[in-house]
Amino acid sequence: MAIKYHEIYSTWCSMIQRCTNPKRQSWHLYGGRGINVCERWRKFQNFAQDMGPRPHGTSIDRINPNGNYEPDNCRWATPKEQAETKRRKIIKNCINCGDTTESYGSFRSWHGECHACHEYRRRNKISRPTDQKELNKIKAQKIREATKKEIYGINTTTGEKIYFEAQLDARKIYGNGVNNCLMGRTKTAKGFTWHYKEEK
Repeated sequence: MAIKYHEIYSTWCSMIQRCTNPKRQSWHLYGGRGINVCERWRKFQNFAQDMGPRPHGTSIDRINPNGNYEPDNCRWATPKEQAETKRRKIIKNCINCGDTTESYGSFRSWHGECHACHEYRRRNKISRPTDQKELNKIKAQKIREATKKEIYGINTTTGEKIYFEAQLDARKIYGNGVNNCLMGRTKTAKGFTWHYKEEK
Protein backbone atom coordinates (compact mmCIF):
# COMPACT_ATOMS: atom_id res chain seq x y z
CA MET A 1 0.00 0.00 0.00
CA ALA A 2 1.42 3.34 -1.08
CA ILE A 3 2.09 5.91 1.63
CA LYS A 4 0.20 9.18 1.24
CA TYR A 5 2.92 11.47 2.50
CA HIS A 6 0.69 14.52 2.81
CA GLU A 7 -1.44 12.69 5.40
CA ILE A 8 1.42 12.08 7.80
CA TYR A 9 3.60 15.11 7.09
CA SER A 10 1.52 17.30 9.41
CA THR A 11 1.88 14.63 12.11
CA TRP A 12 5.64 14.67 11.70
CA CYS A 13 5.78 18.48 11.81
CA SER A 14 3.68 18.62 14.99
CA MET A 15 5.82 15.97 16.62
CA ILE A 16 9.03 17.90 15.88
CA GLN A 17 7.54 21.21 17.03
CA ARG A 18 6.19 20.07 20.39
CA CYS A 19 9.54 18.49 21.26
CA THR A 20 11.86 21.27 20.05
CA ASN A 21 9.96 24.58 20.07
CA PRO A 22 9.58 26.18 23.55
CA LYS A 23 7.12 28.70 22.10
CA ARG A 24 4.61 25.98 21.29
CA GLN A 25 1.69 25.86 23.73
CA SER A 26 2.08 22.16 24.54
CA TRP A 27 5.91 22.21 24.72
CA HIS A 28 5.94 21.87 28.54
CA LEU A 29 4.22 18.47 28.19
CA TYR A 30 6.77 17.17 25.69
CA GLY A 31 10.15 18.81 25.12
CA GLY A 32 9.83 20.69 28.39
CA ARG A 33 9.82 17.45 30.36
CA GLY A 34 12.50 15.69 28.34
CA ILE A 35 10.55 13.98 25.54
CA ASN A 36 12.68 13.95 22.38
CA VAL A 37 12.47 12.81 18.76
CA CYS A 38 15.10 10.21 17.92
CA GLU A 39 17.85 11.21 15.51
CA ARG A 40 16.56 8.95 12.72
CA TRP A 41 13.13 10.59 12.77
CA ARG A 42 14.55 14.07 12.37
CA LYS A 43 14.26 13.24 8.64
CA PHE A 44 10.70 12.94 7.39
CA GLN A 45 11.51 10.17 4.93
CA ASN A 46 12.71 7.89 7.73
CA PHE A 47 9.65 8.65 9.84
CA ALA A 48 7.33 7.82 6.94
CA GLN A 49 9.18 4.60 6.19
CA ASP A 50 9.11 3.36 9.81
CA MET A 51 5.52 4.32 10.64
CA GLY A 52 3.94 3.45 7.30
CA PRO A 53 0.52 4.74 6.19
CA ARG A 54 -1.77 6.14 8.85
CA PRO A 55 -5.03 4.18 9.25
CA HIS A 56 -8.21 6.24 9.23
CA GLY A 57 -9.19 7.61 12.64
CA THR A 58 -5.77 7.21 14.24
CA SER A 59 -2.92 9.45 15.30
CA ILE A 60 0.61 8.89 16.53
CA ASP A 61 0.86 7.50 20.06
CA ARG A 62 3.79 6.75 22.36
CA ILE A 63 3.31 3.35 23.98
CA ASN A 64 5.34 4.49 26.99
CA PRO A 65 4.03 8.02 27.68
CA ASN A 66 7.33 8.93 29.33
CA GLY A 67 9.41 7.62 26.41
CA ASN A 68 10.70 9.37 23.32
CA TYR A 69 9.35 9.45 19.78
CA GLU A 70 11.20 6.49 18.23
CA PRO A 71 10.28 3.40 16.17
CA ASP A 72 10.04 0.98 19.10
CA ASN A 73 7.82 3.30 21.16
CA CYS A 74 5.34 4.65 18.61
CA ARG A 75 2.28 3.37 16.79
CA TRP A 76 -0.83 4.59 15.03
CA ALA A 77 -3.61 4.36 17.63
CA THR A 78 -7.27 5.25 18.03
CA PRO A 79 -8.37 7.72 20.75
CA LYS A 80 -9.52 4.75 22.88
CA GLU A 81 -6.14 3.05 22.58
CA GLN A 82 -4.35 6.29 23.43
CA ALA A 83 -6.46 6.77 26.55
CA GLU A 84 -5.11 3.51 27.89
CA THR A 85 -1.54 4.85 27.92
CA LYS A 86 -2.31 8.46 28.83
CA ARG A 87 -0.51 9.82 31.87
CA ARG A 88 -2.97 10.26 34.69
CA LYS A 89 -3.11 13.56 36.55
CA ILE A 90 -3.21 12.94 40.27
CA ILE A 91 -4.68 15.58 42.54
CA LYS A 92 -4.26 15.40 46.30
CA ASN A 93 -5.01 17.70 49.19
CA CYS A 94 -2.65 18.15 52.12
CA ILE A 95 -4.02 16.59 55.32
CA ASN A 96 -2.85 19.66 57.25
CA CYS A 97 -3.66 22.80 55.30
CA GLY A 98 -5.79 21.46 52.46
CA ASP A 99 -3.53 22.91 49.76
CA THR A 100 -3.97 21.13 46.42
CA THR A 101 -1.02 19.51 44.68
CA GLU A 102 -1.18 18.17 41.13
CA SER A 103 1.15 15.60 39.66
CA TYR A 104 1.42 13.27 36.70
CA GLY A 105 2.32 9.62 37.11
CA SER A 106 3.57 8.60 40.54
CA PHE A 107 2.64 11.11 43.22
CA ARG A 108 5.37 12.13 45.62
CA SER A 109 3.91 13.05 48.98
CA TRP A 110 5.03 13.15 52.57
CA HIS A 111 2.44 10.83 54.13
CA GLY A 112 -0.39 13.07 52.93
CA GLU A 113 1.30 16.37 53.72
CA CYS A 114 2.28 19.02 51.20
CA HIS A 115 5.93 20.02 50.99
CA ALA A 116 5.39 23.25 52.97
CA CYS A 117 3.83 21.44 55.95
CA HIS A 118 6.49 18.76 55.87
CA GLU A 119 9.28 21.32 55.87
CA TYR A 120 7.67 23.34 58.67
CA ARG A 121 7.52 20.27 60.90
CA ARG A 122 11.08 19.29 59.99
CA ARG A 123 12.50 22.75 60.75
CA ASN A 124 10.68 22.98 64.07
CA LYS A 125 11.27 19.33 65.01
CA ILE A 126 7.57 18.61 65.37
CA SER A 127 6.47 14.98 65.33
CA ARG A 128 3.93 13.88 62.75
CA PRO A 129 0.41 14.96 63.76
CA THR A 130 -1.80 12.28 65.24
CA ASP A 131 -5.09 14.08 65.79
CA GLN A 132 -7.14 16.94 64.33
CA LYS A 133 -6.12 19.37 67.07
CA GLU A 134 -2.46 19.05 66.10
CA LEU A 135 -3.34 19.37 62.42
CA ASN A 136 -5.19 22.61 63.14
CA LYS A 137 -2.19 23.98 65.02
CA ILE A 138 0.05 23.47 61.99
CA LYS A 139 -2.53 25.00 59.68
CA ALA A 140 -2.90 28.06 61.93
CA GLN A 141 0.87 28.43 62.25
CA LYS A 142 1.31 28.39 58.47
CA ILE A 143 -1.23 31.17 58.11
CA ARG A 144 0.36 33.10 60.98
CA GLU A 145 3.78 32.92 59.32
CA ALA A 146 2.28 34.35 56.14
CA THR A 147 0.75 37.27 58.09
CA LYS A 148 3.15 37.59 61.02
CA LYS A 149 3.86 41.30 60.74
CA GLU A 150 2.89 43.33 63.79
CA ILE A 151 0.09 45.81 63.19
CA TYR A 152 -1.87 48.41 65.12
CA GLY A 153 -5.25 50.06 64.78
CA ILE A 154 -6.24 53.63 65.63
CA ASN A 155 -9.81 54.25 66.74
CA THR A 156 -11.19 56.96 64.46
CA THR A 157 -13.33 58.37 67.29
CA THR A 158 -11.16 58.22 70.41
CA GLY A 159 -7.69 57.98 68.92
CA GLU A 160 -6.99 54.87 71.02
CA LYS A 161 -4.33 52.51 69.67
CA ILE A 162 -4.51 48.72 69.82
CA TYR A 163 -1.61 46.47 68.94
CA PHE A 164 -1.48 42.92 67.56
CA GLU A 165 1.56 40.70 67.18
CA ALA A 166 0.18 39.25 63.97
CA GLN A 167 -2.18 40.46 61.30
CA LEU A 168 -4.12 37.22 61.63
CA ASP A 169 -4.98 37.94 65.27
CA ALA A 170 -6.55 41.27 64.35
CA ARG A 171 -8.45 39.72 61.48
CA LYS A 172 -10.02 37.14 63.80
CA ILE A 173 -11.60 39.93 65.83
CA TYR A 174 -12.19 42.68 63.27
CA GLY A 175 -12.72 40.62 60.13
CA ASN A 176 -11.22 40.73 56.65
CA GLY A 177 -11.66 44.49 56.56
CA VAL A 178 -8.30 44.66 58.36
CA ASN A 179 -6.57 43.19 55.31
CA ASN A 180 -8.41 45.52 52.96
CA CYS A 181 -7.41 48.52 55.04
CA LEU A 182 -3.75 47.48 55.16
CA MET A 183 -3.75 46.99 51.39
CA GLY A 184 -5.30 50.42 50.82
CA ARG A 185 -8.62 49.15 49.50
CA THR A 186 -10.58 50.82 52.30
CA LYS A 187 -9.74 53.59 54.76
CA THR A 188 -11.18 52.01 57.89
CA ALA A 189 -12.38 48.68 59.24
CA LYS A 190 -14.66 48.33 62.27
CA GLY A 191 -14.02 51.95 63.27
CA PHE A 192 -10.22 51.67 63.10
CA THR A 193 -7.55 52.64 60.65
CA TRP A 194 -4.98 49.85 60.37
CA HIS A 195 -1.23 50.16 59.92
CA TYR A 196 1.84 47.96 59.95
CA LYS A 197 4.12 48.56 62.90
CA GLU A 198 7.28 50.25 61.73
CA GLU A 199 10.42 48.18 62.16
CA LYS A 200 13.12 49.84 64.25
